[in-house]
Amino acid sequence: MSAAALCSAPSAMAGSVYKWTDENGVTHYSDKKPSKDAEKMKVGTTASKPANQESQSGEGDGAYTVKPELQSQIDALEKKQQIDEVQSKIDAETTEAMNKKQARCEALRGNMKTIQENARIQVEEEGERRYLTAEEIVEKRAKIATDLQENCSE
Repeated sequence: MSAAALCSAPSAMAGSVYKWTDENGVTHYSDKKPSKDAEKMKVGTTASKPANQESQSGEGDGAYTVKPELQSQIDALEKKQQIDEVQSKIDAETTEAMNKKQARCEALRGNMKTIQENARIQVEEEGERRYLTAEEIVEKRAKIATDLQENCSE
């Protein structure tokens, strides 16, 4: 019984890792087979503490040696994940900025329509309502037109 347990111990330490490249050319690694195109890789570890401290995981007393080629793949995967996270953040910020710009342009177009369709424009300043003078209307119209041209022309 104990001989069978000892013989099976090394195989329990090893695991299968699948490697595949998606349609965008990105290489992925997983312990679960994602598709029939995945390449099965055998990953082995040793239970003893390594003599070379640089290649251990550094976690506790039972650290395992990681093969250099596997470590470089792990490092590349971690770097890719970091890049993907940064890119996702940039994409979200870009989308947010575009949405804000679009909302501002819609507001400017609405203001231009209002100022063109109405001879009298009422504004509130310091808690009091008043009508814009003809000169103020011309100035506002010019300002809105400039803002639209500079920020919203497509």
